[in-house]
Amino acid sequence: MTKSTLLFSKRIILVEGISEAMLIPSFAKIVLAELNKSALINSRPLLPASL
Repeated sequence: MTKSTLLFSKRIILVEGISEAMLIPSFAKIVLAELNKSALINSRPLLPASL
């Protein structure tokens, strides 16, 4: 990852240790499911189901 990626991204997640790294995929599934649900309602393109 570069500094420009961090600068121009909408959101970032900083993790430390194995426990947080294991939780990131679970968090992503929850967030992406909610975003895709609203995308279907608002006729927007769908995002991938996982990272």
